[in-house]
Amino acid sequence: MRKFVILLIVLCLLSLGCTKKLSPLNGSISNIQSPSVIPLNSTSFKTFGARGTDQAWAVTTDDNSNVYFGSYEAVPGPFTDIYVRKLDPLWNEVWKTRIGGSFNDQLYGLKIADSILYGAGSTYKSMLDPKSADALLFALSENGNVLWNKTFDRGFGYEEIDGLEIRSDGIYVSGWSEGKNSSIDLFLAKYDKNGNLLWNATFGTSKHDEQNGEMIVDNDRIYVAGLLSGEAYALGGYWTLFAFDKNGNYFWNKTSFTYGADALGLTADDHFLYAVGIVPNLKDGGQIGLVKYDKSGQEIWSRTWGGNKGEASRTVLLKDGFVYVVGQSESFGQNGDIVILKFDTDGNLLNTSFWGKDHKEIAHGAIITSDSILIAGGTWSDGAGAEDALLLRLPN
Repeated sequence: MRKFVILLIVLCLLSLGCTKKLSPLNGSISNIQSPSVIPLNSTSFKTFGARGTDQAWAVTTDDNSNVYFGSYEAVPGPFTDIYVRKLDPLWNEVWKTRIGGSFNDQLYGLKIADSILYGAGSTYKSMLDPKSADALLFALSENGNVLWNKTFDRGFGYEEIDGLEIRSDGIYVSGWSEGKNSSIDLFLAKYDKNGNLLWNATFGTSKHDEQNGEMIVDNDRIYVAGLLSGEAYALGGYWTLFAFDKNGNYFWNKTSFTYGADALGLTADDHFLYAVGIVPNLKDGGQIGLVKYDKSGQEIWSRTWGGNKGEASRTVLLKDGFVYVVGQSESFGQNGDIVILKFDTDGNLLNTSFWGKDHKEIAHGAIITSDSILIAGGTWSDGAGAEDALLLRLPN
């Protein structure tokens, strides 16, 4: 996650000259349709936070259309704590749970199963050492009470959990873990429903290797997307899809695009996997990448999309035979907007939509429901501080 934030800072610096006028779309995908700006009166949004930097990375729902929203906020500050909120279908707050230690705590994943809410991210042991973070996993009851709270630390440096999947046989997580003789390694683990660690595994080269965004767990395999053989947190490496067996044993990896691309999100149906991320372009700042694979790792097709100032995405969704890419665009829209790209499963771009206000908006995580897309992200347009956590509902 730290790398994604650094990449976005780079894209922002490259895009300082952007205007608020809607530009004609001239990205790198052929047959791009005319873009649309989603009217504010057709959406719902709420902001959370105070005067510091507050972000949201996770949102989910239950069968009764209640919304569970996860953020980390500098409230009361100066360090960030995790906040998990249950909202009713009209977005009235039912309860709020705060989880935090002495220093920064950050939430990247949130899932619900059998009325239990599971969250994952990182927790820091020091304000002076950026490598002092441990991986964090916790469970909340249906009333928001903390059932258990677990950390993981190999003892060599930085850890975080990005991917979280709840299955009948346990809880699967994936993320980053610093090694003894390596930079960052890809990290996998399985817990039982009481938070007991069943196994953990790492995979990596001597360089920087990472897992980003959602993970996929089916009956036979664990699939994750990320980076292989990077030079540092925001430099180099290969966009990579990884496969492991259900005990965390390495199976294969497949790379896409050129050196410097990074896979940041993943989803799947019964037969195919879809990964999104960023494909750097030194001239244009970076573009959104989308790749479709079969479950043996064979690449079916790939697409890139973007203009001349910088785009990125870390969320891809499937619904009714369509592929939705949720990201942010500095090239089009109103000075840094959330962008929704709608494809068919053959990779044809069907629609491009933007949502934004006066300043910058960003999407981190999203889910799709029967009639809308719920987005967890950040906004510089509304709220109390520099960046506030954003919960956004868009028509799909």
